[in-house]
Amino acid sequence: MSYRVFSAENRMQFELQFFHHGRNSHPMSVLVIGLNPAVDEEWRVDSINWDEKTIVREKRSWAGGKPPNVGRWLRHLGVKSTLLMPLGGAGGKLVANHLRREKVKLRIIPLCEETRTNVMVTQGKGKQLRFNPPGPVLSRNEWEQVFGECEKELKRHKVMICSGSLPAKAPTSTHAKLVRLARKHGVLPILDCDGPALQRGVKAKPFLVKPNLFELAGWCGRRLNKRAGRIAAAREMSSMTGSWVMVSADKSGALLVNEREKVLFIADAPKVNALNTVGAGDAMLAAVARCISKDLAPDQWLREGIAAGTAYVRMPAGELPKASLISAMRMRVRVK
Repeated sequence: MSYRVFSAENRMQFELQFFHHGRNSHPMSVLVIGLNPAVDEEWRVDSINWDEKTIVREKRSWAGGKPPNVGRWLRHLGVKSTLLMPLGGAGGKLVANHLRREKVKLRIIPLCEETRTNVMVTQGKGKQLRFNPPGPVLSRNEWEQVFGECEKELKRHKVMICSGSLPAKAPTSTHAKLVRLARKHGVLPILDCDGPALQRGVKAKPFLVKPNLFELAGWCGRRLNKRAGRIAAAREMSSMTGSWVMVSADKSGALLVNEREKVLFIADAPKVNALNTVGAGDAMLAAVARCISKDLAPDQWLREGIAAGTAYVRMPAGELPKASLISAMRMRVRVK
């Protein structure tokens, strides 16, 4: 099967087809939906003493999870965006305070139950125990508020990102419902989740799905050790959505497929010494959303996404790279 090569002429035609039909007109605006935010708390210890006291040498906390990371990155990249999250209790206040200090624009739905706290116990040079509770249970009224506020925000945004896990006892169809709501308002929905929520969400036909290899393998039910298998699985997913699928593969780079248009792009990631890999996918997602909000061509999504993700892994945990480092990585990305 042959795949299209983008000339300047058919790129322009493609952009007109995909970006300007039935869309709202709000420029460069991205709505990020985070349904199960958390306080991430790290305790650093010299050793773990089972059945005895363990002394915590250092403790720090921050707003954790995919949606806050994406929100930070969008602001860092200069994109007008809003992060919509249900928050409750002392944990919810901590999440909101952290993000406000970082100047991330928030839309908060108040909850009765407490926002979860994820605890990481880090021993010595980096071995970790990680404890992630399921999160709060939202009442029917709280869910109605979530969808009501989302619908209001969709009227003011151009792209919507559904990212991360669902709170306790949430229907697995929740992301799918949000995708359909975005499409109803002419907003481009991007889906980044896994498990049953991904299975249901894909059927709602998002504009872009961004699984990693583990998530894609879970979706298709087979191992994806070779590039040919990854491309085949991405094509299957794209056939179901009728649109774009971007698969991130860590050091192996990423690929972008649109089966309906017979488009395939592949890019290798620049080889670098990684200092931190947690959150690289969120950096990539934010950079791609920025490209989509600016109506840039799909091959640029891949280039910009890999550049942002690669620049991020060069930084210590919690630090965002300067524009000069992202630019340097961009120059090293080859899309084919």
